[in-house]
Amino acid sequence: MPPFHSFFADDKGHLFVMTHEEGKNSGEFIYDIFNPEGVCIGRKSLKVHHDESGVYAKMKNSRFYCLNEKESGYKELIVFKIIWE
Repeated sequence: MPPFHSFFADDKGHLFVMTHEEGKNSGEFIYDIFNPEGVCIGRKSLKVHHDESGVYAKMKNSRFYCLNEKESGYKELIVFKIIWE
């Protein structure tokens, strides 16, 4: 098994790598975050819908768009504003 499940990048060159490590809350997984130079700058527990084809998330203009699945089975689109510190 590879050390990661899936990944996506933003328009600034940051890479978000979904690991197989479970996150803080139910349904969350740990994402390793790399800067454009390839240096790991952090880890974040995120709940993003995923399947065998990958992660349903995109980033553009400091906005994080992800698909989430509710307990009822319905899907919802969630949008977060990202502030890099």
